[in-house]
Amino acid sequence: MKKKIILAIIMLGVTTLAFSEINSAGAGDSVVSNEKRILLANSATDYPVTPGDVFQLSYYTANGLQQFEFVIRGNSLTNVSFFGKIDTTGMTYLSLSEFLEKKVTAAYRDSRPECRLVATGIFYVVVTGEVKKTVRVECWGLSRLEDIVLDCATEYTSLREIEVKDKAGKSSIYDLFLAERLGDLSQNPFVRAGDTIILKKTDRRVTLDGEVLRPGVYQLKPNEGLKELVSLYGDGITESGDLSRVRIVRSKAGGEYFGQTLYVDATAANSDKTSLENLDMIFIPDRMETVPVVYVEGAVKNTSSTSSSQKSDSGKFIHRFSEGEYVSTLVKMLEKDLLPDANLKDAYIIRISTNETIPVDLEQLVYGGVTDTDVSLKPYDRVMIPLRQFFVTVSGAVRIPGRYAYVPNRNYQYYLNLAGGTDPEKNSGEKVFITNAKEEPQPLHRPIEPEDKVYAEYNNALYHVNQWSFVITTAVSVTALVVSIMQLSK
Repeated sequence: MKKKIILAIIMLGVTTLAFSEINSAGAGDSVVSNEKRILLANSATDYPVTPGDVFQLSYYTANGLQQFEFVIRGNSLTNVSFFGKIDTTGMTYLSLSEFLEKKVTAAYRDSRPECRLVATGIFYVVVTGEVKKTVRVECWGLSRLEDIVLDCATEYTSLREIEVKDKAGKSSIYDLFLAERLGDLSQNPFVRAGDTIILKKTDRRVTLDGEVLRPGVYQLKPNEGLKELVSLYGDGITESGDLSRVRIVRSKAGGEYFGQTLYVDATAANSDKTSLENLDMIFIPDRMETVPVVYVEGAVKNTSSTSSSQKSDSGKFIHRFSEGEYVSTLVKMLEKDLLPDANLKDAYIIRISTNETIPVDLEQLVYGGVTDTDVSLKPYDRVMIPLRQFFVTVSGAVRIPGRYAYVPNRNYQYYLNLAGGTDPEKNSGEKVFITNAKEEPQPLHRPIEPEDKVYAEYNNALYHVNQWSFVITTAVSVTALVVSIMQLSK
């Protein structure tokens, strides 16, 4: 009984000491932390027996429930009551429990033994080398290498070659990239008490961007180049990636190509010989960048409903198209982006390659089912869709010439009245001409359309005589004055 009491006091002191170490290292609430760790240790089949762990062994004998606790020492030894000293090196929580429960069962039949973890041990490992500063990091049984390294590494730290030296002086090298990408946990082991983690500086750190499945910053091994970077690190290109025009921006100080941009055909037979240098930036372009473009301008919104078009700030689309695509197909794709006042009927194409203007009735092509007048697009064509102006211009021999708002189903007389009617001193018989937006003459009997021009002719002979009479009179007077001066000078 006295031994049990003394052991309990010792265990209480050890547990209190363990909790106080956790708090001093900034681990937060020690009770909650310990509970979470115990839950994780119980659910893990590979939890390693760790110095500082406290276990409880219980079983039944003829005298009732027998229960006591034991601690794993720093040398991995523990003293388990009458079973004596046990070396737990290399043992897991599961294997230690099975070992002890078999021992108890052999000694006491039907004793229902149970070994459980009641407190987890903590320990320190040293992290040095290419770090912000050399530190001791608090760890526990399930702390892995990655958990320790990432908080201590700098942007120059190599994660491909991490040295871990155990307390016996044996060194092992690990690659955290393989652990992360391939799920190889052998490259991300549990750290153990007495370990020293030595971080090194990376030799090559490159940036991969563009049409790859995994863009990012990667650290390459000495024998790895462009092929490995794209296929292994970038996990391959996207469906639209173009390996024939890989762009490399060289940023490393010194060297023949410092500050220059190199273009590499990664599909070529000798592409494996392309070397990458530290701080290179590699960009995989989109095949769409080399597809020909046409421009759509005018009565369109500044947003696009098609993935192959780009918006501008002035009602203009840059559309990448396939050879043989027709203008009607393009306009159908942009149908939702057309402004309500778009004048499709009077659209036209400016063909840069031949310096010609091609009229195209998009209204008939898109909505009228007419296909024989469709136009095949050429690179750099400018598809111009005018904006219909809803006004009518009245000019000539009227009292108030100007532009007037369009009103549907009105004849020319309505707009003449808006302009104050014809001026009888200038116009005789209200002789009027009408032209459309294309300056084509129109019959007087049809309703006026937007952008029509109503012109009242200056046809009053008396008006013209009056206009010229002042000029003639002035000319005669000047002539007479000149003749008089010449005669006086004689």
